Amino acid sequence: LYSLSPPTLSGWHGGTVAPYGVSHDQDRMTAVETACADYWAALLAHSHGAAEIEALCAECTGNEGLMNMVYQLMDSDDSRTATNALWLLNHLPKSEDVWLETHRADLIARTVAEEVSGRRRMQLCLVSRLPFGADDVRIDLLNFCFDHALQPRETAACRALCVKLAYELCRHYPELLRELHITLREMMLDPLPPSVASAVRSVKRHLPKTWKV
Repeated sequence: LYSLSPPTLSGWHGGTVAPYGVSHDQDRMTAVETACADYWAALLAHSHGAAEIEALCAECTGNEGLMNMVYQLMDSDDSRTATNALWLLNHLPKSEDVWLETHRADLIARTVAEEVSGRRRMQLCLVSRLPFGADDVRIDLLNFCFDHALQPRETAACRALCVKLAYELCRHYPELLRELHITLREMMLDPLPPSVASAVRSVKRHLPKTWKV
């Protein structure tokens, strides 16, 4: 796999990423971009261990063009390529969170639409890296977090991430914190997996002490 010869990308920083659900016009891509896309699609079409993903991630870090290329490969028709692209993005260092921020709306749209639990967890991990200020509340994302936090059939990892992300979305508004409080209280009516219970306890520490959960 690694015997493939990467195209020369010196000085190239790539184009913009099309919004989720919008097809990319391949006719507009330069020969270098096409060669790069083919190379990375071939790399990500194979099974990789964590160490290999880390090595590929190191190649992308600091290169916005390559990161955009990998981002586009999340839309690959090949499920392994799409999943590996998402896995790679999850391994980007925190220094690239500013780049992730430029894809805020698209990342959220992908998260609330994702139907595969493993990919949903990775999408949630990316969204959780975004800053959420008072003006960044997305009601569709908040409803998604409430719904999936309450679903016993959802994976524990996704439920825990939803609890933490819901707090980030609610923390600027007392009325939303009340909604979160009600959701947590409903969750605690049933036994919770350890990771979910830990997330609930963590959020409870940030709620007013007079609120009984």
